[in-house]
Amino acid sequence: MVPNVLRDYTVMKLGQTSPDTESTSQSTSPIQAQTPTPTILNLRSRFALAAVAAISAFGTVNHFRHNVAVAADSRGTEAFAAAPAGIETEQALIRGVVDQPRDQLVMDSGSRTRGRIYPVPQLDVVSVTSSSSGVLRLSKRPSFNARVGDRFASVTPNNNYVFYTLDPDLQDFVSSVVKNAAANHVAIVAMNPRTGAILAIAGRSPTVPDIEYHAGFPAASLFKVVTAAAAVEQAGIDTNSLIAFRGGTYTLNEWNYLPNPRADRRMMSVGEAMGRSCNPVFGHIGLKYLNGSLLNRYANKFGFNQSLDFPAPLSPSSASIPHEDPFELSRTSAGFGQVKISPVHAAALVSGIANDGLLPRPQLIERIADADGRTIEQPRTEILQRIVEPGTAQSLLEMMRNTTTIGTSRREFMRGSRPTLGNIEVAAKTGTLSGTDPVGLNNWFIAAAPISNPELAVAVITVDAKHGAKASHLGRLVFQKFFRVDPPPMPAVKSSPRRKKHYRSTKSSHYHTAALKSSKAAKTKRSKKASKRS
Repeated sequence: MVPNVLRDYTVMKLGQTSPDTESTSQSTSPIQAQTPTPTILNLRSRFALAAVAAISAFGTVNHFRHNVAVAADSRGTEAFAAAPAGIETEQALIRGVVDQPRDQLVMDSGSRTRGRIYPVPQLDVVSVTSSSSGVLRLSKRPSFNARVGDRFASVTPNNNYVFYTLDPDLQDFVSSVVKNAAANHVAIVAMNPRTGAILAIAGRSPTVPDIEYHAGFPAASLFKVVTAAAAVEQAGIDTNSLIAFRGGTYTLNEWNYLPNPRADRRMMSVGEAMGRSCNPVFGHIGLKYLNGSLLNRYANKFGFNQSLDFPAPLSPSSASIPHEDPFELSRTSAGFGQVKISPVHAAALVSGIANDGLLPRPQLIERIADADGRTIEQPRTEILQRIVEPGTAQSLLEMMRNTTTIGTSRREFMRGSRPTLGNIEVAAKTGTLSGTDPVGLNNWFIAAAPISNPELAVAVITVDAKHGAKASHLGRLVFQKFFRVDPPPMPAVKSSPRRKKHYRSTKSSHYHTAALKSSKAAKTKRSKKASKRS
């Protein structure tokens, strides 16, 4: 008698052909009651293994290879079963027993369908080519809507499997954040700053397809990082260098863009100016220490105006740097120029800073496997170019730390005097500027953490975000998820009865003083009239 748990399953025995072949030499059948005593193997994994596909009735589970169960018969012939991600609990794998009807069975090595997966998942079909330099290229942008085991994957027309670099947990979380964000347009890219591997990528827009790859967003104050890099290396500026300016923190117009020693009476360090995104400071840096040629050279170093060799279609980010007009050069240095960037490039840019000044090529393909499960292509980690020296990269990270401690992202990354992420320090830069493609107020957040040894780089863009959907907030949620950190509670608002009493007494004293003055004035006036009459 077949156990209840097996009634809905068809299990391929070693040496049998697949259900979809035309061979009728032997039909598939459920494991019979005379199956030997099951072998039980307890499994633990970060992406805990759900119940896997059945292993042949006369095989025993030997070990696991990359979340794939491996069994062998007495002759050493192997059979494989994919272990898809699922419930995060300890599971028991029982030889010949399956717990879930949607598991995927990987065929045995004794048939011509070795490594094939049944039932075949509904995978996105994508073609893969290789450039003359060996870079793998996808014919289209993947949809990331299906998995093989615990990995997101697509299938090629010739039945090879393309496995992606995405972290399943983080990808699901980022997709949920994007879906629920109260913004007209939103995109998030999370990247391993050392390898360039994209760990999560998602976007939503009613007008811009695949907005996470869109290179039409104004870079805004993200470009201050490029300006600072050029100034550190070409003018010897550091985070403590003081810059004089005049006007408000964000005001940069024809009245205050030119440095003027007599009129510039405000001072701010470059590090603080980075954190607070002070426009006149960076406008003055561009005019006083740099020029159009230098700024253009560093823009190109940071990946603008060139291909990033991304495996999916991606337009280059662009930067048009003025050379003759000092006003426009000042504004470009502060982030108001004709500079456009994509979320993918923004994540790569901050990764380059976090990676000791080496700009990694953004990776999306983890490997390509044939129908037998053998890896036939596996991209290597590649560095596109050096953008800054290691010491400069460290100086930039120190400047960008101020964004999360005293600057424009402080409310997200500090709870009173306590850091939201505990001892995980975050280097970040924000940017805000109206754009036309798409139309609306663009709000940027790029960051890397931890500063001492960066493990994650994040780029977030929102357009016309409502409360709770600012880019800094969404970025903080991604870091929390990745590092598994619960933020401390917001500090309680303390009531201040003494302060209110003091306010009332001060107000009362004010009125009392005014009354005395009025009374004295009236007496003086009467005495003057009396003296005139006398």
